[in-house]
Amino acid sequence: MSVAPALPISSLSENIAWRLFVRAVTAAGAIVGVSCTIYLIEKYAVVPRRRFVENPVEIMMRAFGIAHFVIGWLFLATSPRLQDRRAILQLAGWIGCGLVLCSLFAIGGGSKNLLLLIAFYSLFLIHDSGDQVRLFQGQSSQNKCTLGALRWLFVLLSITILTGSFLFTGYWLKKNPSLQDLSPYFPQAAWCVLAAATLIAGLRFVRLVRNECGLDAFLQANSPLLAIFVSLLGILTIGSFFGTLGLNIIILLHVTTWLVHVHHKLGESPGAHANVWTWMRRTPSGFLSLHLGLAAAFVAILAMRVQVWERSGWFCSALSATSFPYWSMLHIATAFWRGR
Repeated sequence: MSVAPALPISSLSENIAWRLFVRAVTAAGAIVGVSCTIYLIEKYAVVPRRRFVENPVEIMMRAFGIAHFVIGWLFLATSPRLQDRRAILQLAGWIGCGLVLCSLFAIGGGSKNLLLLIAFYSLFLIHDSGDQVRLFQGQSSQNKCTLGALRWLFVLLSITILTGSFLFTGYWLKKNPSLQDLSPYFPQAAWCVLAAATLIAGLRFVRLVRNECGLDAFLQANSPLLAIFVSLLGILTIGSFFGTLGLNIIILLHVTTWLVHVHHKLGESPGAHANVWTWMRRTPSGFLSLHLGLAAAFVAILAMRVQVWERSGWFCSALSATSFPYWSMLHIATAFWRGR
């Protein structure tokens, strides 16, 4: 029996991974607070003909999410790894995979197809959980195998909760026409398969942890990551009672978590900068300015999309809520390349 290294943690507040997560939650709360303020001003003070902020969480999730994707692609395009021809071909292959996913999503009906929407959100949960584990490993030295098992248990639990809530509201409450022609046994069977897979993953995880280091040692060493996953599950579960609220918060948290982690890492060892771009990429103040500046620009563009352009034209369609999954799938595809 091997013994995994245990990280002595007396409280979550002393762990940097948990502190950064709390900082990300605080940042997301502040962003939503700004959006709620705009919402109240539009609804009770200005009362425009067309409101820009109809859903305070979704609009900020979209603006900060698109900014996050664009910055990721900018960093990707200037990565030293792309000087290698093999790396370029691999990246092209992952981009191709992303385009295939986008095509299949569009052919199947896009966001109007509830099953495809569940599949998209499940893919994002897989992506987000992988980032959470990698960021946690960046602040500790833990067993990759057990953390991988924990990640997939979290993913299956999340998808089971997500599928159950979406099928309940979309099928049994008769709210989604894309499900009405399906047999009533289909959603029940699909959910039971997911629940069984989650149970099997849970049993495998417990057995693996016992063999590797023991439950007590694992809980002590990984309590911050467990607390993060429990928090995300709580957000998803409670938000499921309000449609996609929980998922929108999780996506916004994905953005702010990456923001605070990269900002913290750059602060530990800021790199030299010779121009504006290297300042934005290698220093904490430059990186923060880039991210917040670009996010503010997209907020302004989304406001113009409603108030000036009246949601017409291909550009407005590209920034709509129904187009967000396509941005996300391309982002996730390129992230698979970055993670290798």
